[in-house]
Amino acid sequence: MSLKSIDSVFITGANRGIGLEFTKQLATSQYPPKFVFASHRRQNIQQLQELSLHYSNVILIALDVTDDAQINKAVDEIKLRVKDNGLNLLINNAGICYRATLNTITEEILLQHYRVNTLGPLMIAKSCRPLLQQASAIHGISAIVNISSSLGTFSMDVTGGIYAYRCSKAALNMITKCLSKDLAADKIAVVALRPGWVQTDLGGYGADLTVTESVRELLKQIKQLHLCQTGQLICYTGAVLDW
Repeated sequence: MSLKSIDSVFITGANRGIGLEFTKQLATSQYPPKFVFASHRRQNIQQLQELSLHYSNVILIALDVTDDAQINKAVDEIKLRVKDNGLNLLINNAGICYRATLNTITEEILLQHYRVNTLGPLMIAKSCRPLLQQASAIHGISAIVNISSSLGTFSMDVTGGIYAYRCSKAALNMITKCLSKDLAADKIAVVALRPGWVQTDLGGYGADLTVTESVRELLKQIKQLHLCQTGQLICYTGAVLDW
């Protein structure tokens, strides 16, 4: 069974870049979700606010993904809206990337990357599990999508540097694999998606893909996601990548 019907989606880090584009494309799609929960940290949210004014299905949620209390509050807000229908899709997109070298890396930089890029997705997945279980019981599948990177793999030609980002994404990939095993019985598919090198604040504006192109292809992969793909790292092209 594939994730063809998305009635509700929760997107973290939705105020810019890939998260904002996910919100736009889902809200304006031919068959939009009933609820597009878009989280932000109360910074640079003008475009997100404009979307919510034009599209009633876009619901803004203030959220710092490193704060357990805020995570629980956000999930409670979602629960009030979706009721017994649950949550079809969680997109763990919020992330940071400081290009720290061996000379500039510090313990705090490394820990901050783990808090945002690794622990945040895990704790949000944990809190959303009951809602995802409700949706999968109705539709036969729900999904967690972790936005990852080939920089977090061991299979690519590692050139060094970018220590904090690489390590946090490698850990996120392991979390994806572990969640895929723990949630298999719940019929919750868990995958990591590689968006490619994208023209965002994180990727830089000399990157290969526009954010529109990347998200369009990512949504294609999400909408045809099957339970048999759980635990995979999937490129925006559809190629399955080695960890």
